[in-house]
Amino acid sequence: MAARADSVDPNSREHMLLFVLLSSALTGIAANKLAPGFRLEPRPTNPPTVPAPPIDLAKSVPGSDPVDVKREYLTWANEKYPSALENLLQLVRKNLNAPDRDEAIINALQFDDDDKSKTPSDLDAKYLARSIVLMWYLGAWYEPAELKALRKDPKRVPTFRVVSPKAYTQAWALRVAQAHPMGFSEMQFGYWTRPPNPRVDFT
Repeated sequence: MAARADSVDPNSREHMLLFVLLSSALTGIAANKLAPGFRLEPRPTNPPTVPAPPIDLAKSVPGSDPVDVKREYLTWANEKYPSALENLLQLVRKNLNAPDRDEAIINALQFDDDDKSKTPSDLDAKYLARSIVLMWYLGAWYEPAELKALRKDPKRVPTFRVVSPKAYTQAWALRVAQAHPMGFSEMQFGYWTRPPNPRVDFT
């Protein structure tokens, strides 16, 4: 089956830029932390231009970090829920030049499941967004349907799957805690004898 013209392509520069912006809004982690080297164009001026010039995705840089776990996450989400992911990226595109892009994205995804004005596609996007947050923080995939089921059964324990060995080592929950996963560390031997670095070094 041929891909639709508007379907998500993990190898697309533009789609990666939108995915990083989406992930930054959802996780609260700066885009250039999630994707080292990430940069939007044109860059902000000092003093800022009012109104700010529109973002040019064609000239923006999605990052060139060697780990590139962001591509694994984009590919994973696209393989699992392509339509919902497409809707999320369209949401980012719609709010690309909003005064507070992150807030606009979050507000669009915060609604009650019983809201009659929302479609099944809206619900799919809402829960995929939650799965993406957990993927970044835990390096694991929680099915959106599992997360949705928690609404009616908060005591259930959702199943998960570690995305990849790379994702296991890059989980942001560990960075926020200034820790490292079992069996892997980028810190120098003997780091435990010294005071921990500031959290900003990790996040």
